[in-house]
Amino acid sequence: MISALKADPIVVLVTNTVKHIEMTVVEIPVEEDSLFSQRIPVLPLSQLKRFSRLLTDYFGLSELQLQENAGRMVAALVRELFGPLDKLQVGIVVGTDFKAGVALAAARFLKNRGVKIITALLGRPENESSELQLEILKKMTDHIHVLRWPSLETVDVIIDGIAGFTLDHPPSGRMKEMIDYVQASNRPVLSIEIPSGINAVDGRPFENLIRANGTIALGIPKEPLFFEPNRKYVGSVYLADVGIPSSAYEKLGIKMPNLFAEADVIRLIDR
Repeated sequence: MISALKADPIVVLVTNTVKHIEMTVVEIPVEEDSLFSQRIPVLPLSQLKRFSRLLTDYFGLSELQLQENAGRMVAALVRELFGPLDKLQVGIVVGTDFKAGVALAAARFLKNRGVKIITALLGRPENESSELQLEILKKMTDHIHVLRWPSLETVDVIIDGIAGFTLDHPPSGRMKEMIDYVQASNRPVLSIEIPSGINAVDGRPFENLIRANGTIALGIPKEPLFFEPNRKYVGSVYLADVGIPSSAYEKLGIKMPNLFAEADVIRLIDR
């Protein structure tokens, strides 16, 4: 079940320095009976690598483990928004980075629950854990298309796993083709972390990008989701519990409220 955090159409960003780390806090007005705090921490892009290293090097969470947890949450959100699963068709569009592995893991969880999946790959994953996710999925389905764009006209939703926080230049070549292919389908899109086509350096949109109906953030929302230019691209914003230790937030000076007491996925903004 998805818990909702009601949001005002205007999101106000407030800069707050905690323990010498620049953090951003999103002020989201909520109803009096809401279970959630009004102050939701947001991770700046400048701290993303440090946060990732903390999870892997200090806490020992592997990328594969995080992909598994995240993929399960993506599949759960698809079930909540588009179920029943035995009648669903889902398109999975996949790049080559960490985000690709999350999408491939989600495809496996959905496949296990009776969903018909159609997977289009930009190429062989460059991320080791994403490559493993692909090898597992290959043993489950023949509907995996590499550098070919199967029809998506009959799918109920497309999961965007094309590009995450590695894209530092405008999409070109095959990636641009894949983004245009998704946009031309006119099907609902659920992006993982950020819509593909947003600059991982400054968080601003490139000309060619995914226009998502919803975006699921993993563990903590990332700053670009709340940039004014991105409002029309991210859609509704969801936040998923992917098993990040609460002490990981504390080590970075992030005061993370207990958002997941009632649900594994919560809705932060409804658009």
